[in-house]
Amino acid sequence: MKLVVLFLVAVCCCALGIGANIEQNQLDEVLKILDAVKREQLNNTKKLSSPPNDIEEHCCPSALKCFQVNLKGHFNATNKNIFRLEKSLRKIDTIFSRNFSNSGNNTTTCHACNSHPEVSVQEFLNRLRSLIERARSKLTMK
Repeated sequence: MKLVVLFLVAVCCCALGIGANIEQNQLDEVLKILDAVKREQLNNTKKLSSPPNDIEEHCCPSALKCFQVNLKGHFNATNKNIFRLEKSLRKIDTIFSRNFSNSGNNTTTCHACNSHPEVSVQEFLNRLRSLIERARSKLTMK
């Protein structure tokens, strides 16, 4: 009986490690795509609403949604890398929900997406990168 319990504990621990590794790989893939988009958008002069880098942890999932909305609304979705980035951001929604929703002080509310100041496309992409890196570093701490 003890062997069965030890085996189940080992399997669960291994599965958790594999799950975290898969999530890290997903975030790494988003960062690669994001770098490609950033290179393509060097001369883009649009201004987009962007959450700041210093948002509270429990607001990270809503910040990701803001980036998704702005990306979809202001970029050409026929661009291969923009399309890949949009798709990849949808895939990591659960990572953000699971790792940030219950963290921090939830007494303050998160800002509405359109209430954030407008920034250049490059700054928008830098802030998105910072948010994804924040999620990745949170995964490595587990």
